[in-house]
Amino acid sequence: MFDTKSIDPSLVTFTELKSPGVRKKDRLVIPFSEIYVPSLKSGDGNKVRTHKNIPHIQRLEISFAQGIDYSQMPPTVIEKARIEDGEIKKYELVTGNHSFEAMKNIGYTQWVFDIYEIPSNKEYGYEDSIRTFQLKENNDIPKLGSSHDDVTNTILRLISHKSKLVYPDEDSIVNYVDSVCTYMHFQTRQKIVRDTLRKLKNNGFNVYTDYQTYTPIDVKEFLDKNTDLVSSGNYDFIRNKVGWSILEGYEYEILMNAVKKYHKEGKESYFTIHTKRLTDDLPSAAHKRKRMLESIHDLEQSFLSVFEYYSEHKKFPWEVMGALPQDILNGEDKYIYLK
Repeated sequence: MFDTKSIDPSLVTFTELKSPGVRKKDRLVIPFSEIYVPSLKSGDGNKVRTHKNIPHIQRLEISFAQGIDYSQMPPTVIEKARIEDGEIKKYELVTGNHSFEAMKNIGYTQWVFDIYEIPSNKEYGYEDSIRTFQLKENNDIPKLGSSHDDVTNTILRLISHKSKLVYPDEDSIVNYVDSVCTYMHFQTRQKIVRDTLRKLKNNGFNVYTDYQTYTPIDVKEFLDKNTDLVSSGNYDFIRNKVGWSILEGYEYEILMNAVKKYHKEGKESYFTIHTKRLTDDLPSAAHKRKRMLESIHDLEQSFLSVFEYYSEHKKFPWEVMGALPQDILNGEDKYIYLK
């Protein structure tokens, strides 16, 4: 087992995580007995992480057992003295909950930590400073990234604490998400923005937005309130059809759902379309709707071509050639032809 007494903080090559309202003060080897670790589920816990990821902890146990990677950012603490279970704790853990638990599980009693501080003349409040710092640390590869819910809940919390970093405004939320989730897929970032806006509106915030986008929940709520239409593949008793909503980019998926619905139940369908945010090449709702209608028309023409091919050849213009080897236990190692 790696001897933690050999750790040399001066060998850590990671410099400092830049984040609004905090700055690095020191880097020390600190005994775990001096660190208070808030529970993820407690009232004073990590407001960014909402639950433990056990598989990630197990992977970290294997990694830490091999020693220290001096290129990585150490876990971080702030100086915050308190008495816990009769012991004086000098520090409070800010980032590295999973790492801390993994190291304790394999018997370590100390590690190198970065000590950060929130300057007394800070421009931002405690929530702005600490939660944004935690999100940025999660974003740093190869750390376990924040989930969609982690980021959404953090933004809602910051806004409720009168944040100076993010406001109940779509552009502000987009900019904040882009700054703390640089490695997150753009579609996930867009979903975070949509869900945050919806929750803010539901909580009574007057959220300004130049262009309205909709989540599936938003679509249902709007149709229920303003029309007698349905969505999400539900049956419309008035029209004897199935209703669907199509978000831009999902035309293929929903059209195939309509095909399957007709095949299984003999029900026709109708669509309600809605788009994502405006872009430079598609600068208006009219442009985007036209592109969606063209996409649906192209798909319909593709169906007609397939029908014509089938009518002539009595088969479809595709086939399943084979499968990739996956059952290693039973000796699969070559391409598996299924014809």
